[in-house]
Amino acid sequence: MTSDEERKCLCALNMILGFRPRVTKALISALGSASAVFRMSEKEKDEVFGPHSHIKGKIVPESLAAAERELDMAKADGSRFIGCNEEAYPAMLAECPDSPAGIYVKSSVPAEDMLGGEDFIAVVGTRDVSSYGKNWCRTVVGALSMTGRKPAIVSGLAFGTDIAAHRSAVEHGLRTIAVLPAGTCTVYPRHHAAFAERIVSEGCGALVSDYPICTSVRKVNFIRRNRIIAGMSRATILIESRIRGGGLITAGQAFSYDKDVYALPGRVGDARSEGCNMLIRKGVAAPVVSAEDLVRSLGYSCRQPGSQQRKSARTYPETFSPEQQKTAEAIMEAIGKCPGTSLHEIALCSGLPYPEVAGVGGMLEAEGFISIGLMQKCFINEKIS
Repeated sequence: MTSDEERKCLCALNMILGFRPRVTKALISALGSASAVFRMSEKEKDEVFGPHSHIKGKIVPESLAAAERELDMAKADGSRFIGCNEEAYPAMLAECPDSPAGIYVKSSVPAEDMLGGEDFIAVVGTRDVSSYGKNWCRTVVGALSMTGRKPAIVSGLAFGTDIAAHRSAVEHGLRTIAVLPAGTCTVYPRHHAAFAERIVSEGCGALVSDYPICTSVRKVNFIRRNRIIAGMSRATILIESRIRGGGLITAGQAFSYDKDVYALPGRVGDARSEGCNMLIRKGVAAPVVSAEDLVRSLGYSCRQPGSQQRKSARTYPETFSPEQQKTAEAIMEAIGKCPGTSLHEIALCSGLPYPEVAGVGGMLEAEGFISIGLMQKCFINEKIS
């Protein structure tokens, strides 16, 4: 367990060397603790940093006093600073060579429960995501929610892909972690402040940042934020990306950490797919060709235990003829394997006539078994899933 003094020293180092986390890691590794850094004599500081280093002048008692005030402000904001040697610190992030000395976490659930384990999957992409990208984002998150392990979805709360990933996670009962490009008291973009508050207050996720509590948003902040998304996740899924963009940077960082990277292929010539297609072409990312294959590639089972029992126990209204019941079961099974699949895709894969699939699909929706959204994307309703 980290002592209050050690946590304060880690917080101070994070404030001083936030953009140089490798220096912090090297200091702690060499001296044994963050506290030891602030116990160095002037002579030892000269030997470690050099006599003219600007860092040396910041390893002073005043920095510890500032860190103590910082921790008090974080507590008042409902956030908690977690040092890199605490149990609640994300395990996979700790393994990264540039992991921060600590992170701020804002959640109504204890950080140990919210951030424990290694089942974090990053879902990122462009801000101007297409309907194709949104549908696939929901499909991917829905498929992950059908696994027994139910991973948490990590993203950056930005417009487009990020917010779609967070919302889909909440809709499907998964934890979601929003990593901010500012302090946890500064939600960015402000348009998503209400949803961020919902993540915190309803216990369905957390806001995370390695920036001091009152840090405002600056352009340079985003790259530092993206490394947290990639670092704490065991895999990154890029939904759509232009040839330059934050999602592409996050995927590249994940690859540099030797993490699995996946990308949704898109049409040749579509600017929003150029980044994904490039990563696939270079062998950096594996293509997402079906939700079921993706889930298996990530090491998850495609169905929760007991799904067979639910299937055999499912009953349909007496108005369904025997043939319609068979078609209904084929539709339900297809949606269970690949949430977000369309009625047209089900007809193609099953070999059933499309009019028959469309007709029975409409009956299933009317009876509350499934919901059919835009582009005929289908999802099994929670009450019978």
